[in-house]
Amino acid sequence: MGMQLLRFTVYKLQNKDWFRFHTEFGDFVMLCGTDVLEITRLYPPYRMLYKEADRLFDMLRNQPTDADIAFALRQRDGVFLGLRDTVKFLQKDPDTEKQFAALKTYAVIDKYTDIVRKGSPEEKTAAADALLHDLMPDKGVIDLSPELHLLELNGWLADLEAIHITCKQSQADNEKDKDTSEAEHLKQVRTQMDHYYTNMMNVIDARLLTVNCDTEHATSDEKLLRFANDLNHCITRYKAILKRKTGYGMKKKDRMDRSA
Repeated sequence: MGMQLLRFTVYKLQNKDWFRFHTEFGDFVMLCGTDVLEITRLYPPYRMLYKEADRLFDMLRNQPTDADIAFALRQRDGVFLGLRDTVKFLQKDPDTEKQFAALKTYAVIDKYTDIVRKGSPEEKTAAADALLHDLMPDKGVIDLSPELHLLELNGWLADLEAIHITCKQSQADNEKDKDTSEAEHLKQVRTQMDHYYTNMMNVIDARLLTVNCDTEHATSDEKLLRFANDLNHCITRYKAILKRKTGYGMKKKDRMDRSA
């Protein structure tokens, strides 16, 4: 029996590994030639899907991750607490006018401390909105602009507003990503690409059965065998990645022991 291509559940690869595998597969195809592999009809639509997957990955990569959002939220918490502690410290300023200004300002800021420390991300965002509103001239219950100027807090407020805008945009983008079709579209593209990949593998396996049957095509056969050998090594590597990351291929009891 001649050489055969190894098979594995490519669809179970995580997005990053899945795309890298298809990239390597495409490189092998280009080195060998679609005519040698007899997939000239199947490869162009597969390649179009590959380009669409690349575009979708670019869009999804630009979306803020949960880690990005958590980092921005921690930054905003830090700026808020820095502002609050600065005002708290200024209540002991030797200048009595500054003391009084700090007392008034602290009373407005400190009412949001518990929410910032213990609230949900959405509650913290609402609290930051409310605080910035309270500290804006002619918008809060009292106008604290003279006190903020006297205490030189406008820099703190500018920093808080800037990081707050970043937080809100990241949260909005994250919610938008949940509602948009990019992720769902990527799933469809993956399914279609894997379908074409399987069909091409079937064709190439059939082509491998003809190796060395006609000496006139020896050069093509050499290319085909090199392709099959390189691809099988590649598949072996990705099967190992899949097994390591998901436990696929392990016995059920081993997977249960590993997850315990």
